[in-house]
Amino acid sequence: MKTYDLLLGILVVVIWGSNFSIIEVGLHSLDPFMLTALRFTFSALPLIFFTKRPADVPWVVIAVYGAVFGVGLWWVVNAAMARGMSPGLSSLVLQFSAFFTILLSMLMFGERIRARQWLGMAMSAAGLLWIIGQTHASSTMLGVLLVLVAALSWSACNLIVKKYQPKDMVAFIV
Repeated sequence: MKTYDLLLGILVVVIWGSNFSIIEVGLHSLDPFMLTALRFTFSALPLIFFTKRPADVPWVVIAVYGAVFGVGLWWVVNAAMARGMSPGLSSLVLQFSAFFTILLSMLMFGERIRARQWLGMAMSAAGLLWIIGQTHASSTMLGVLLVLVAALSWSACNLIVKKYQPKDMVAFIV
């Protein structure tokens, strides 16, 4: 692996980790819905003027993806954090989306999961659960359930992308 690639990977981890702390700061002053609306307004608004709509994906699919990603994922995470879920724990529980995506792909697309993949998933889940168990962060049952709903929403977004395979992912996300 090149040093540049490693540094980019570390940068992604730092940005991802910081994201949840910034959400927590925002929730001190704003309602979860307003924080989500502002987040997407200020990230998408400038870009929509410079990005063409992907012609290979129907409008309704783009709208569903936007609603599931914006409301089902990020508003739900914000709501969970507003109800006592810590930023670190939220980011960890949200990682269950990887397992949901794999299992839903198996159910919806008939994908086969080999024994090695099941073993890898079991080891990953065990590690994730161990890390979550070692944390002293605050949480509530409602907060955990909400973040799991957000993880399912993220999985739904992944399945939409898998089914429609937009040629220009940046345009699709914008």
